Order: sequence, then structure tokens, then C-alpha cells
Amino acid sequence: MSLSISETENLALRKHALPTVRALGVKDAEEYEPHRLSWKLLNEHANVVMKRSRQLVDSLSDDMQESEVRSINVAVDTLTSIWDAINAERETRAKLGERGPRASGGNPMRPAPGDGSCMGQEDDGEREEREAEERFAARSGWADKRGTEIRVLMPKDKFATEPYRGPSMGECLRAMITGPRNEFEKRALSEGSDSAGGFTVPTPLAMQFIDKLRAKSVLIRAGATTIPMDSQTLSIARLATDPTFAWRAENAEIAASDPTFERVQLEAKSVAGIVRVSRELLEDSVNIAAALENAFTKGMALEFDRAGLYGSGNDDEPIGVALTSGINEVSMGDNGGVLTADKMIDAIFEPLLDNAETATAMIYNPRTGRDYAKLKDGEGNPLSLPKIIESMPHLMTTSVPINETQGSSNAASSIILGYWPELLIGLRSSLRIEVLKERYAEYHQYAFVAHMRGDFQLAHKASFCRLKGIKTPA
Repeated sequence: MSLSISETENLALRKHALPTVRALGVKDAEEYEPHRLSWKLLNEHANVVMKRSRQLVDSLSDDMQESEVRSINVAVDTLTSIWDAINAERETRAKLGERGPRASGGNPMRPAPGDGSCMGQEDDGEREEREAEERFAARSGWADKRGTEIRVLMPKDKFATEPYRGPSMGECLRAMITGPRNEFEKRALSEGSDSAGGFTVPTPLAMQFIDKLRAKSVLIRAGATTIPMDSQTLSIARLATDPTFAWRAENAEIAASDPTFERVQLEAKSVAGIVRVSRELLEDSVNIAAALENAFTKGMALEFDRAGLYGSGNDDEPIGVALTSGINEVSMGDNGGVLTADKMIDAIFEPLLDNAETATAMIYNPRTGRDYAKLKDGEGNPLSLPKIIESMPHLMTTSVPINETQGSSNAASSIILGYWPELLIGLRSSLRIEVLKERYAEYHQYAFVAHMRGDFQLAHKASFCRLKGIKTPA
């Protein structure tokens, strides 16, 4: 795709946009041809165009002359067209497997500087072979009936497959009430608004939001596996019982073992949250966009952690690790008891006795963390704990309750530990936001409702253990 700028070289363009356009290497009467750029230059151009467009929009003021406003609008339209050309080129390359620059007419062009194919570096054939090897090594081993690979994300992986440079979710939320401040916010809202009056967050922005949510989740930090879901349900195979093997004589019958796998489903369930904010705060606070986004990501991450750990499985709520039938359990006693190192070691070894993997982390309430840090020996000195306890990551979250019932105690808590990569978190990439403008009108407030879907399943129940009945010292 190319963009001719000769027709728009008027006074407004020369004053406001032409310096930026020329900085991209485009002369007065030439065409802007993004397909001739390296990936590096393409992304640099995108940043330059976006930055200049925002500067122009932010420069608008009520006391500005109408002619000046028109000239700025012309310049913004020109830069927006260039942005569209860049985006179209990036999408085309992504569909082709991100293989780099292409020549018009389908003919190979000379490698652009910075593409890694200049003299002294790998040629096209070597690069293709290396990239094929990398894709093979990175395969998840998950595939649908058609053989299409299903992405499986570990904690350091990202939902978003390429950088997102549009308005943030917080900026979109503010713009839904006060109106868009620039062309990028206007386009995002026009693309995402639906017939029901809500806002379906564009997929690239939703993916970025999910990555921020995952970064705040204690389950992800523990090592849980995330599976993007393209539909409401996703069937997976779960190891139910370990297979048995035996030595055999020649021509002897092979001993049969019980079935080792069972079928379970990730079924996307709905989670929603509401955030109220005053009109004055939306209009006057310089950081309201960031504050809104942080409120949603933090609140939703906390609820995902709670459901993943303690979801009841009733109605439309997922079932969490602690309440999943079949995981290992260690009890502090019929009526609970104060945390001890011996019980923690018992909990660590329970999965190992079932031939499961060594736990990657233990998760507990901050109250339990405080009591753990205060463990002392018989003489009142800080207790030196075994390396198997100390070396394991300890993660704290208030998503683990401190009001569990254990016999006569109703103030107990638990430690949940396990091989967390075998906790599977299914997430839909869709995110929808609604604005409640009338419900809190008497307070001159607005409410934002965010809604997304996900589910949890254990790939191997024996890999997890719950140490329950932990009471705080009197």
C-alpha cells in the first residue's frame, strides 16, 4: 500500500505535518511506501506519526482561530492516513509469518539495513531455517482436530502477539464520558462501540489488558499455564491415574493397566466488576486514565486468584484448587493448630509420594506469612528451616481466606502448594465495558462495568496439596 501526499501539500500540511513526513524519508512529490521499510523502521515511523498526531491534537484550544483549527485537522488527517498505511503493512506481514520486507509485484527486493540479511550475516535461506527451528522448538504440543496449534502461555509469555500503540484502556474509559481527545481515541471508540451501548475493547487492547492482569496475578507468578480460548469451551485431557509398566518374558502377555486419562473441559465463565467515579474526577485528574486501568486490572486479578484458589464450582463460578476433589491434603489437626515446619514438609512431600512433580511455589494469606516469619525454636530463637521450605517461592494473597472452619475453629486458613504449571487457566481475549450513566446520577457519578470470561482446570490433581487448619498463635 502506498500513500500519495502531493495532493495535500497545502499550507496546513507544510506547517504542521510536512516536517514529520519528511523525517520519514518522504519528499514532496514522492509516495510513502511502507512495504519497502524494515520492521525496525516501520515501527519507528509508527511511533513518530503517533507522537506528532497527539501533539497536534493536544495543541487545540478554545481561543484558536478557525483557520488554524482547520489546518491542524488537515495535518492530523494526513498523518492518520500514514498511520493506516503502516498498520495495514504490519497486518499483512503478520499474516505472512513476519518474514520481513516485501517488494511490490511479489519480486524479492534488496534487504533493507537492519533486517539481519546484510553481508556478514545470515542469508534468507539460513534465516528461514533458523526461524523454522525456533517455531518447532516453541511448539506447545497442543492442537485442535485440524492440527492447528493452540497457544499455551507460561508466565513470561504474552497474550499480545505484537506491540499495541493505541490509546490505553484507561484513556478509552475516560473518553467514553468526556469525549475523545484525539483521533486515536475517537477511532478506538468508533470501532469498539456496539448496538447495546457498551464498548467491546479492540482485541489488541484487550490482550494488553490481559497481560497486565496476568502480571498482577499470584497464580501466574506461581507458574500457572494460560490457554487462550477462541470458543466458549475447550476440551483437554487430564492424567487421572499413572500408567503401570512391568517386565515381561518373551512372548508373554503385556500386563494391562487402568485408563490413565480423562476428559475435562475449560468452560468460559463470566467475571465482572464495577468501578464508580465522579464527573469532576474524570474531567480534572491528570492521572485518571492510569488510575482507572489499575483499578480494573488489580481488582480483576484478585478475583481471578480467589476463584483459581477457592472457587466454589457452584452456579457460574469455576472450582478452585483448594476445593477440587482428589488433591492431596494435610491437616493441622481436628480443630486446627499453629503452623509448624514439620507439617509444611509433610505437605511438600505428599505430591512427591504420588509420583508428581516437586511443588514450584506455596501460596498463603499474609497472616500465615507473618506467623511463618515468626517461627521460633524451643528457646525463642528464630527457627532455621530446612532448605526444601526456604528455597521454595512463598507467595501471599488475601484471596486465601482466614475464616475457614476446622472443627471448633472458624478462624483457620490454608497453604496451597503444588506444581503450578499444571493449573490451566483458560481465558477469552474478549473484554466488554459498559457505562452506567443514570444509576448514580444523583451523586453526579458514573460507573464502569467490565466483563470478561475464563475458567480453571487441573492437568494433574496429585500435583497439588492443601495444608489446612492453620490457626494463628493466641
